[in-house]
Formats: sequence, structure tokens, C-alpha cells
Amino acid sequence: VNGGGQLYIHNGGENLEKKVLTVRGSTTNSTNGAVIKSMNGANGERSWLKVDGLIDLEADTTDGVGMAEGLSAVASTIDVGGGRIIMTKAGQNPGLNFGGGTENAAIRAYGEFVSTNYGIVNVNVIKDEDSPTGNAIAAGNNTTQIVGNFTTVGGMGTKGKINVGLNTPDSYWVGNFVTGGGWGVTPGDYGIVSLFMGNKAKWMGKASYATKLLMDSGATWEGYSLNNAVDATIKNGAVWYNINDTEEPTKLKSLIGGATEAAAGTVDMTHDGVVDTTIENFGGHVNVIYKHAADDATNILGGNFTINHAAEGSAVTLTTDNSGFDVHKADETKAVLSSLANKLYYQGAVDNAEANLDGYVQIAEGLTAASAGMKLADVEFSADNGQASLVADTIRTPDAKIIYGSSETAMMKGAKSAMASGALMWRAENNDLLKRMGDLRLDDGEAGIWAKYYGGKYEMDSQNTDLNLKYNAYQVGFDKAVGNGWSVGLAVSYNDGDSNYGSGKADLKDTSVGLYGTWKGNDGQYVDLIAKYTRMENDYDVANVYGHKLSGDYKTWGTSISAEYGKRFENESGFYFDPSVELTLGRINGKDYSANSDYMDTWGKSRGMQVQQDAFNTLVGRVGFRLGQQTEKASYFVKLAAAHEFKGEFNSRFAAEGEPEGRTSIDFGDTWYEAQIGGTAKLSDNSLIYADFERSFGGDVEEKWRVDAGLRFTF
Repeated sequence: VNGGGQLYIHNGGENLEKKVLTVRGSTTNSTNGAVIKSMNGANGERSWLKVDGLIDLEADTTDGVGMAEGLSAVASTIDVGGGRIIMTKAGQNPGLNFGGGTENAAIRAYGEFVSTNYGIVNVNVIKDEDSPTGNAIAAGNNTTQIVGNFTTVGGMGTKGKINVGLNTPDSYWVGNFVTGGGWGVTPGDYGIVSLFMGNKAKWMGKASYATKLLMDSGATWEGYSLNNAVDATIKNGAVWYNINDTEEPTKLKSLIGGATEAAAGTVDMTHDGVVDTTIENFGGHVNVIYKHAADDATNILGGNFTINHAAEGSAVTLTTDNSGFDVHKADETKAVLSSLANKLYYQGAVDNAEANLDGYVQIAEGLTAASAGMKLADVEFSADNGQASLVADTIRTPDAKIIYGSSETAMMKGAKSAMASGALMWRAENNDLLKRMGDLRLDDGEAGIWAKYYGGKYEMDSQNTDLNLKYNAYQVGFDKAVGNGWSVGLAVSYNDGDSNYGSGKADLKDTSVGLYGTWKGNDGQYVDLIAKYTRMENDYDVANVYGHKLSGDYKTWGTSISAEYGKRFENESGFYFDPSVELTLGRINGKDYSANSDYMDTWGKSRGMQVQQDAFNTLVGRVGFRLGQQTEKASYFVKLAAAHEFKGEFNSRFAAEGEPEGRTSIDFGDTWYEAQIGGTAKLSDNSLIYADFERSFGGDVEEKWRVDAGLRFTF
């Protein structure tokens, strides 16, 4: 579109079927080719190109040949409803040599010589009026994904405006706000980018020129600003991950947090090598998170956090976690809080020029804004250099109301570990038939009854899960030959387990009934089939560092089917080689239940926590082999196997009145190795005894040991 023209493309809206407009472009010239471009070239006119709905745009360039711009507005306006905008090659384009230093851009907006217009690009924003010059005031609700830089200077100079809304969990911008080359550029007048972010949308990049950043509802920014370029509002759980890969200090023109402590935003200073950070103008409530050295908790890592000027009623809280020292020891706590306070500077306090900022330091459960505070203290600012220092007699235990929070706390971790323990104990029973019945090749009867014991121990110390599970189980069964090499049977079992996980424990009980069938061929082939149905019970308790407790209990059902095929190759002396493959498919039903805490609400009643445990699906494959010898009266073997869990995701959600929803996740998808040794011996013509020992290696979950032992009688 050019010369004051207007082009509307209708592919979205309430009364239109939403379709994605796919746009590509190509050129063989070393020029600033754009996939979607609006020009102007007429004084007193403004061209307007508007796409109601979503676009799928890729701007491809290689070695300076191709499309150097995705969306490009010259002294005109482009409005797009959202979608996907990808610049395939970032950085300087040698084909764009006018003015020098021009870079490829996913979005570019700039002006022209023949009019005073500046370019405007709007993507997924709400405007105050539907016109080419309407102002962007908020984000729209469409998913928007952008890869590539933004530029508000171009070949004909002057400023431009880029307004983008990122307002869904799948929305993101990966790129930087950079300048470009061109004629007629007014120094210092490089235009502006405005980002409206919410609902956990993400920006990964830097901005060295005027940027207005509005972050709400868990949105995140991973990057930095130089030149006092960014005006940022960060509130309601939004997080700025201060990641600066240069040696220059990070500088923001302004940083405004939430209106209240509960609505605060977060600045995360935990990235390795984070540099000094300066905020020219500060307001609202902001949390700043630091980590400390593992061997010295008083060594707070990362650069200083300096506030030059603060609005009246503003507050900043510096936080570190409780790892590596005992928060219940007053001297250790005081030393850590004192070192943390020294990271904060308020230049407005120099010569007592301002007194608008309240400062606090805190030790919390973990390095997230949602972590429960354990110790809190006030700071005061030096009139000489503005550095903060601890007010020692203000150290106190905050009113910890967080049962779980939006990130894992001790109670979330404990509840997750307890439920994961139940899934692991259930999965331990879904294995090969040899563990249930011994070596049936020594069995000559048509029918048999058997009883066995099995027990074991699992440990897991990964994925923020630290558990120790022990179990003891008892099983009885009956089977009968039915012809053609097949025997079928029925088994019932009872499994009693205990799990410990730091600050809590769980009592686990499984009651199962199983149907099984085994086939033995004359040439050494065999097939084992087992189906089990299990009633699972879990009763757990967990405590946090304050001594507050959470108790939960629930019952659910688990179903599994296992199939194993193998073939024994045996010589005349009884030595054999027995390769086998096994596949086990299982599912634990999801469960919604209420856990009880000893936190009290304003009416003096216990606050409950609603837990939604998603279904747990498992698909384990095993490939292994057994080496052994069989004699007339006995057999013995060693077995090695490799196993892989193809599913195994374990997700939970937590909710309580007045608190944000929390989520936890464990992924048992893993590969591990198993070693087993065992044997079977005849006691008489119609009875035998068997036992084996097993352990695993190499996975997140380790089976430290397992023992199976049983008796079988035939008739």
C-alpha cells in the first residue's frame, strides 16, 4: 500500500471465521525487501494496511539477499491481529548498505522526507480508536510469536512506533530493539517500542532505546537495558530476569512495581555474572532476588541494586534463600541479612534529599517470589553514599500465609513427593512373572498354589524431589494348566509401604488382584501375560520450616497389563541363555481431594488445600537376558536388563481460597539398568522354593534393593 492508500484484509473477528493469512516474499536483489510493507510518499496523507486476524509470516534472508524486513511501515500504519512473525536471520545485512549499519528486522517503522508522518506498526493491541493514528492502550487476546529485532529508524530517517501485545502463555518475542542506518536520522530521536504483556507471556532480548514495558500476571522478561532506555511496570507476579551478557551496567529509566505488597513484581538477580543495576526512577512494590555462594551464605552473588529516585510510598525487598545455613541461629541469620542489605543503594537518601523508599531484606524458603518468608528485617540508608544496612533489632518471622504459592514451597514439595511415592510403589509391582512364581520349568504339576514375599527400597533425589520409599508385600496365587502349553491363574497381593521426604512422611497401602497366563513351548519359547487391578491408599503429612502441617489422604485405582516374550537356548549340561523383551502399560486414575492444614482463616477455621492429581500413565519397555543353569533339582541365574519409561509424567495442581494456583510436575521418563540374581530349588516332588535379589542403576529413581522369595506346591 502506498500514497495514502488503504488495504483491509478481513480474516478474523467475532462475525468472521478465523483463518491464518500465510505470507512469504522473495527477492534476488540486495535491497530492503519486506514481506508486508506500507509506504506513503504523499504529504498530508497516511497509508493504512490492516489485517483483522492472524498472520504467519517468514522473512528469509541469506548473505544479504532476500527479505530484510517482516512488517515494515514507512510514514504509514500497519495493524495486525496477531500470529507468527519470523525473521530467519538476525544481525547486520551487508546488502543494506545505505547509511551503514542497517540490520534485518522482524518489524520496522520509520518516517519519510515528504511528510512529517512517522511509521506505526501495531500487533495484537487494543487501540483507543479504530483509525491509522489510534493509540495502543492494551494487549489483545491472540497468540503472538515474534522472532527477530525491532527497528524504528530506516532508510529515510526519523522516528517510528512499534506496539505489540503478548498476552497468552504461548506468546513471546525473541529479539532486541536496535537502531538501523539511514539518511536524515535525528540523533536521539529513534522512536519507541511499547510492549503490553500478561498471562505468562515472554520477552527474551535487550533494549537500548526508548521502550515502554507493561508486564502483568506472571509475564517474564529475560534481558537488560542500557542507556536508561526502558520504562518498565512489573506487577502481579511478573518477573524481570536481569540477564546482561556485557560488562556495562544495566540501567532503566524507570521501574514501577505493584500498588501493594501482594501485587509486587520481581527482579531476579540470580543469573551468573549479573552486573550492577541502576534504576533512575522507582515506584510501587518490587521484590529483588539474590542467590549466595554455596559455601558461604554471607557472600551474596551479583551486582548492586541502585535506586536514584523513589516515589513516595514505594518499597523494595531483597530476598535470598535459606540454603547453606541455619535460619534458626540468630547470629547466622543476622550475618546473611546484613550482607544482603549492603547490595542495595538509595541515592535519594544522600544528604537526606529524599525519604520516600522503604527497604527490607528477607530470607525465604527458595529463590522465587512465591516462596514463604522465614525471616524479615528493615534496612536504613546512609546519608553519605545511600548504601543500605540492616536494622538488627527488627529481625522477625513474617506472617507466613503461603501454603504452597505459584512456585514449589515445602508443602507443595512434600505433597508431590508423597503422591509420587505411591506411583513408584505401584509401578514396582508391574514386572516379570519369574518374580512371582519362580522357575516353572522345575514344576511338573498340572496345578499349583504359591505364596511369596517381596520388598524393596527406592530413592529419588532430583527434580526438586527427595524421597526414600520402603515397602513390604505379600502375595498368594493359584494356577492350572489348560492345554497347549498354557497355564492360567489368579493372584492377590497386599503391599504396605512407608515414604520419607525431608519434612514429611506417607503411609502407603496397595491391594491388588491379578490374572496371569504363561505359555511354554517345546523349543524354549515362552510368553508371560499379567493384568492387575489395584486399590491404592495414601495417607501423608508434611511440615514447613514454621512447623505448620499439611495432611492429606486419598484412595484411587491403578490398572496395568504386562507382556513378556523370551526364548531359552539350553545345552545338554543345563546351561542356558535366555534373552527376553517386556512391555508394561499402566495407568493410575486421577484424583481430586482436599488436604487439611493448620493455617487458620479469618474465622478461625482450618484452611484447606484443594489438590487435583492428574492421571499417571506408564509405559515401560525392557530388553534383557538371563544366564543360568538348570539341574534336576535346582536352577540359578543372573540377569541384566535395560529399561526405559516412555511416559511417566506426574502432574499436580493446588488451590486454596485467596491464593494463586500452584502446580508441580515430575517426569519419570528415563532410562535405567537392572541387575538380578536368583535361583529355585526343589524341596520335594511337588514343592519348590525360590528367591532373587535385584537393584537398578543410572536413573533418577534408583531401586536400592529388592528381594523376592516364595514357596510353590503342585498337584
